[in-house]
Amino acid sequence: MKKVLLSVLIILVVLTGCNSKGYETYQNAMDRYGTINEGREKINVYIDLQFNTENLSEEEVQELMIFDRMDMELDLTYNGDQAIAKNYIYFGGMGMESNFYMIDEDMYMEIPMFNYVVKIEEDDNKNVVVIDMESDALSKIRNIWVNVLKDEDVVIGENTILSTNQGNVKASRYMVNVSEEQLKILFDEVLEVIVEELVRFALQNKLLEDRNFNFSIVEMRDFINRIQLKGFKGEVYIDYDGYPIYQSYEIDIAFKDSQSRQISGIKLVFEEELIEYNKSQELVFPDFGALNIKSMDEFVGLEFIQGDFMGQWIFWE
Repeated sequence: MKKVLLSVLIILVVLTGCNSKGYETYQNAMDRYGTINEGREKINVYIDLQFNTENLSEEEVQELMIFDRMDMELDLTYNGDQAIAKNYIYFGGMGMESNFYMIDEDMYMEIPMFNYVVKIEEDDNKNVVVIDMESDALSKIRNIWVNVLKDEDVVIGENTILSTNQGNVKASRYMVNVSEEQLKILFDEVLEVIVEELVRFALQNKLLEDRNFNFSIVEMRDFINRIQLKGFKGEVYIDYDGYPIYQSYEIDIAFKDSQSRQISGIKLVFEEELIEYNKSQELVFPDFGALNIKSMDEFVGLEFIQGDFMGQWIFWE
């Protein structure tokens, strides 16, 4: 297993460039990151959403503003095909903690507010999509990102001492730049990888002719075509062993021709700290045999109202 991530880690990039040696070092660091099979990392994603509020009443605007902020925090520890992820998600004015466990082929989700554990299986429920994003797919996405960059897009900064959870570490600072055109190419090609996985799921569940399934893909392509890049800010710290021990990316985009109530802009911050790598981790799993285990099908039936905005979950493996 390479990583277990909730969503959307997939598309995050960065600012200002100039130097082929910087590009080569950055590329090698991304390659090394992809080879890590055991370690610990923390990932934070903070998203601010702007909505088109044209012709909306004050009450309608206030309802939308409940959903203008999303925070996701992930503390991931892994050894090969075993992993524990401690998650926190804030959205819609509410926060929720959860724990994700992976033991070889078995996956479990624990949400403290419920008195049971959910076993995640792909064929449980057609409202639940389990996307099998194994090493090949993640490798494709990394390669797409690196290939979108040009030599002049990576600038070498200064050597510095970075303060981390493990103490002070000697590292070199790099900055990366992309244009609006590069960003659209990146999003479009990453979407192709995701669509491949969605089509695989659709074929297995006989959904390929489903109107809503196909419309979602069309919507995503339209979403990409309407992107206007407003700004990038970011930096990567690479240690003396050539690993990216800290990455911070900020992106500010607007969407052309957004309609009333639609998202008109997104500001996104992505932070990742590689706390330990290539070092065996101590993973302590619950005694699942002694717990109240429910299937995803039972979970959806118990906890979600049909048509609710959270009625469909996507898990990345």
